[in-house]
Amino acid sequence: MHQALDQLPVTLKAPGAVVSSIDFGNMTVSRNQVAKGADFGPLLEGLPNDHCQCPHWGYVVKGKIRLTYEDGSEEVTEAGQFYYWPPGHPATVP
Repeated sequence: MHQALDQLPVTLKAPGAVVSSIDFGNMTVSRNQVAKGADFGPLLEGLPNDHCQCPHWGYVVKGKIRLTYEDGSEEVTEAGQFYYWPPGHPATVP
């Protein structure tokens, strides 16, 4: 399976954020464009510990993103880095 980046369908559009994604089998592949200052915390309210319950694998093209884990530790992933984020985190775009 393959898909051109500019052909991914937009699945969420909100002020400061555009998510384009497609399902490949049991995996969702997405491109997330998020404005500096974004806080994903409010989107996660109501989930266990108000944290994202999904693992994520990816690559940061531009900017950086900060995750705070349930144990209080933090991780910043910057442009040019691949990542794996385990479940149990909210995120902000500093």
